[in-house]
Amino acid sequence: MHSRFACPSYSFCIRHLAIILLVLAGWQSSNAQASGEIEHWRKRAEAGYLPEQMKLAHAFQFGIGVPRNASEAAYWALKAANQGDPVAQTDLGFAYFNGTGVQADRRQAFKWFQRAALANYPPAENDLAVLLASGIGVQHDAAAGARWMRKAADSGLIEAQLHLGIFYLLGIGLDRDEKQGLTWIQKAAKRHYPQAEFLMGQLHEQGTVVTCDLGKAFHWYSRAADHGFAPAKNALGSLYERGNGVVQDKSTALHWYQLAAEQADPVALSNLTRAYALDGIADRAYFRGSVAMHDPSHPQALEDVVGNLRGHLSDADRSRLDAEIADWLQMHPFRPSDEIDFIFTLHPQSGADLSSPVTVAKGSVF
Repeated sequence: MHSRFACPSYSFCIRHLAIILLVLAGWQSSNAQASGEIEHWRKRAEAGYLPEQMKLAHAFQFGIGVPRNASEAAYWALKAANQGDPVAQTDLGFAYFNGTGVQADRRQAFKWFQRAALANYPPAENDLAVLLASGIGVQHDAAAGARWMRKAADSGLIEAQLHLGIFYLLGIGLDRDEKQGLTWIQKAAKRHYPQAEFLMGQLHEQGTVVTCDLGKAFHWYSRAADHGFAPAKNALGSLYERGNGVVQDKSTALHWYQLAAEQADPVALSNLTRAYALDGIADRAYFRGSVAMHDPSHPQALEDVVGNLRGHLSDADRSRLDAEIADWLQMHPFRPSDEIDFIFTLHPQSGADLSSPVTVAKGSVF
C-alpha cells in the first residue's frame, strides 16, 4: 500500500501495487483477448460487481489494455467507492484533489479520504492527516492530523512513519521532540524508503538533530540514489562538485547531475545549466536551462540566464536546440506531482519553524 501524499518524490512506486499486479496477471497477450477481457469486466462492473469496477478504474487510470481515460477511471472508482471500498474511496479523493477526471474539489477530496480512513485504511489515514495538518479542504487542525498520522504510522505504513518523524521534528500537531522524530525517520529509512534515506542524508549533511557527518550523508544519499530517487542523485552531484565528504571530482558531479536531470529533477537541471554556462558550453547550458524552465517552481534568475544564453547562439543553433528541447519534453514531461509536498505547505503550530534545515532543499543554485 502506498499513499498518494508523501514526502517529495518522483512517484516511482505505483500505489495499490497488488491491485495493479492482479490486473496485469489476468491480462491476455493478444489485442482481441484483451478487448474481450475488458468487455467481460465492463459487463460485470455494470452489474455491480466491485472487483471488476476496481479493475476497470485502474485499467483506465494506468492505460492497461485501454487508452488512459481519467473520466472513465473516476467514474468506475465512484461506483466502487459508493459500495464502501476504501481503496476506491482513496483513489477518488485523489482524483478530486488534483481534478483528474472530475472537477477539482478539495472538500470532496477530504470527504472521501475521511470515509476510507474511518474504514481503517492506512493510506487514507495518511492522506487525511496531510489535509488536516495543511488546512486543505478542511479547517486546519494539526493536532487531528498528527493523530491520524500516528495511526497510519503504527499500522506500518512507511510514508506515514516518515511523515510522523517530520511532525515530531517540527512540532506539528504535537510537542516538538527531535529524538522521537529521528526514531520514526530512521524506521522508514531502514525499510529502504528513499525519501527517508534522502532526509537522513540531509540531516547528516546539515548537522540537524544529528552530528554533522558528511560520510554518513554520502551513505544515505547513495542508498536513496540506488533506489532511484532523483533529488538524492542531485545531492551526490553537489557533494562531488564541492568536495564535501568525498574527493572533489567535477566529472563525477556532472554524471550525478545528468542522472537526476534525466528524471526531470529541476534542481539538477539548474545545476547543469550553471556548470555548462561556467564552462562556456552555451548550447548545452541553454538546452538544460530551457528544459528546467518548464518546471513551475523555477526561479526568475534562471529565465535571465537562459535569455542571456539564447542571445549568444546563432539562429541555426537556436532552431536546432528548440527542436531538441521539444523532443526531450515529450519524452520527459513535467507533470503534476502525484503527491503533496507537504513539508513546504503545512501551517506549523506556534514554535515550529518550516524554514529550519530539516526541510528538503529545493531551491535552485541560481
